[in-house]
Amino acid sequence: MDEQAANTTTVNPESGTAEMALTIKVIYFSGLLITLAGFVLNCFCFLAVKNLPESSGSTLMKYLAVWDSMAVLEDGILRWGLELLGINLAVVHEILCYMFNMFSWSTNAGATYTVIAMALNRVVAIKAPFWYNNNVSSTTAHKISLAVLIFAGAMGSQALAFYRLDKTRGCTWFSSLNAAFVMAFVNTAVFFFIPIVVLVVSDLIFVRGLAERTSKSLSSGARGAPTKDAATLERERQKESRAREYTIFLICLTISYLVCYLGVVIFSSMAGWGAAYGDLLRVISKLFVIVNNSKNFIFYYMSGDAFRSAFKQVLRSSK
Repeated sequence: MDEQAANTTTVNPESGTAEMALTIKVIYFSGLLITLAGFVLNCFCFLAVKNLPESSGSTLMKYLAVWDSMAVLEDGILRWGLELLGINLAVVHEILCYMFNMFSWSTNAGATYTVIAMALNRVVAIKAPFWYNNNVSSTTAHKISLAVLIFAGAMGSQALAFYRLDKTRGCTWFSSLNAAFVMAFVNTAVFFFIPIVVLVVSDLIFVRGLAERTSKSLSSGARGAPTKDAATLERERQKESRAREYTIFLICLTISYLVCYLGVVIFSSMAGWGAAYGDLLRVISKLFVIVNNSKNFIFYYMSGDAFRSAFKQVLRSSK
């Protein structure tokens, strides 16, 4: 899988020309700053979401913050950051070779499929609101997250079967040609095609849902709103506003995941095809992986007044 290749490839910043080496070092340093900021902000996201009212959406947001924090810690700080210093812990011992790659596969799978769960959760809310309101709760989200955890662990276990520590090649993939082909097919489907199809379809449903809500609101206003007291109208307005903000948040979140996925695939594929500046392209593909797990605070902050208020409360309590 191209994304995992980006995660596990060790790049020597001194390789190539002096100009390329300098460019790679600048990217490494920038990526480290993004990583550190992403880790801190993901932790703040978790603390802020804990202060939100319990719901399936907020519960999944909390789990996503956990997965992203772990992914940033492994792929960013322990792998990317130490590579900047010329240190690769994965080659110190075979156990570390297994652990680093297992953790990398697992955290990326967990983050990816938590985003998919958030998207599908909203799709069900849009397409079957009555059933959703009566059957989906934070308990449902906990069960979904447990399933994601089991799935992520299963995806991570392949590191035990296929990775080995070699004196000349370092911590790398060892398997027969048939096994490599099968796992490449499975991982491409799991980490690329399934997420892209689900997220694109979900975004189309989100956009259509927003358009229908806007059209319904305009037509209702043209006919004249039914007689309701001011408090009821205000509650309905706030509920509609929260639903719209959360839907826009999911659209931005899923599109950002798609952009990062495509960035990883494009740049790592170009490097793998023997293109010029291969080391630089591999570093850029790794940067997309790090950005993918570091960026979500921006979209959480866009999700509405509730998160912004919870975040400010966390900041006040930390002083």
